[in-house]
Amino acid sequence: MATTQARAAPDAVAELHPVAVTALLYLQEALRAERYEECAEYVAVAKEFGAPDLELYGVLAEPRRSLKAQRAAHVLGLR
Repeated sequence: MATTQARAAPDAVAELHPVAVTALLYLQEALRAERYEECAEYVAVAKEFGAPDLELYGVLAEPRRSLKAQRAAHVLGLR
């Protein structure tokens, strides 16, 4: 039952499951530190706990990321 609720698409970040929020924060930090090997796992966890694609794209679209990070997002199938 909890898994079904966690996978429901929330309308706002405040409604996201805490695990999804944490995974998004870790994804953002991994991108900033150029630790791309960790990104796929964070994306998978965020999606599993209901993070909508819009939230993932928001993290990936952060302007402080490098071109290398944009390529990593493409490889992960997020662009």
